[in-house]
Amino acid sequence: MSKITRKEIIKDFLEINEIFKQEFPNEVINRKYYTSHSKYGWKFETLFKDFTELKQLALKDSIQVLDKDKKIFKLTKEISDLKEQKDYLLKEHLLEELVLDTFNKNLESFDFDKIKIDNSIDKKIYTDKIAVMNLNDWHVGEVVDGTEVLGINTFNKDIFVERADRIFNRFLTYCEKIGITEINLNFLGDLLSGMIQDESNETADLNIVESMFFVYSYIMNKLAWLSEHVNKIKINFLVGNHGRILKKNAKPFYKKKAILNWEYVLGRQIESTLKLIASEDKISINVPKSPFIVDEVNGTKFLLMHGDILSKGGSKSFAGLPFYGFTMNAAKFWGLLSHVGTNFESTFKNVICGHYHTSDATPIFTGGKLWVSACLCGETEFSLYEVKMKSFIEQLLLVVDNRGHIDGEINIRGLE
Repeated sequence: MSKITRKEIIKDFLEINEIFKQEFPNEVINRKYYTSHSKYGWKFETLFKDFTELKQLALKDSIQVLDKDKKIFKLTKEISDLKEQKDYLLKEHLLEELVLDTFNKNLESFDFDKIKIDNSIDKKIYTDKIAVMNLNDWHVGEVVDGTEVLGINTFNKDIFVERADRIFNRFLTYCEKIGITEINLNFLGDLLSGMIQDESNETADLNIVESMFFVYSYIMNKLAWLSEHVNKIKINFLVGNHGRILKKNAKPFYKKKAILNWEYVLGRQIESTLKLIASEDKISINVPKSPFIVDEVNGTKFLLMHGDILSKGGSKSFAGLPFYGFTMNAAKFWGLLSHVGTNFESTFKNVICGHYHTSDATPIFTGGKLWVSACLCGETEFSLYEVKMKSFIEQLLLVVDNRGHIDGEINIRGLE
């Protein structure tokens, strides 16, 4: 009898894995199933360190792993017997290979020549007001099946595009109506559904890398479109909590909170592309390593953040919003920044955040307001069953006049 080779074992594994997928489409093949169906039984142990190594080598170049599981987190837990995870999952060997391979394939297939930025600054100026468009909680990748929530909402990547297009179209229409040619775009996080929830990963229509490139392509095309109609675009790109790169557990973390986040990677990718095709006088972008910043618009300062670090909410909230936590923590932030900032440069009058999937404007002690920009995903199973709150499908637009006063406050609807 001829000696069994590693190649034959791998071929046998792939054949059995196909059978397993047909029987259990939402599961990952295990050692017991393989040995009970393989013609080689336990003989793989003579050629491989263990079952994990066999599975790793067999699936190494197969993108089917990502397509089948729809989540990197679950896949990593299945193959992480190589050693105790002591660092972030991104650093695991197999995960890194799969992610980078998918990332590079998407990058190679992206047609940069189609993105044409109009770098001219010749639009007639009718006003010195600045439009501040806040964009957050898109949750691209998440799927909500309307039949499972009594028809209250349906959401997927195609519906996202429809809603986001309406937001941008209505935003530009408003700017052109009153002659605004300078705009600020604040991306306030959770543009990606991420991989922090197992149940969302299992039903997602895009995995984390696919979601990132989907949003990247969408934003770049919108920037090209906007550049034809305005003279100046300023971008602040902050991260949310859904895009965080997980540790061994899925709990929130604080060290490198912004950097170890898929949205930070997304922001850097947009920044790198703009450096190649856009003039800094036309489009500027800030991708901070901090999860919050203080930004000045026409002389008035805004504290910008996703919102997850502003208040824990929970049982102390009303109508889904922790109003007491908002005002209390806004005051704490102001006090902290006024002490550590230089000549009070870091203090602020207003606050803008997302995270809560609803719209609100709450007066705060500075004499300004704390605005909450809603979302594009709408109600999800979590918001309905756990939080029991209405999710507004809209995004916040503020207009700041030349004295720093809020001249307009509009929640632009993403629905028809």
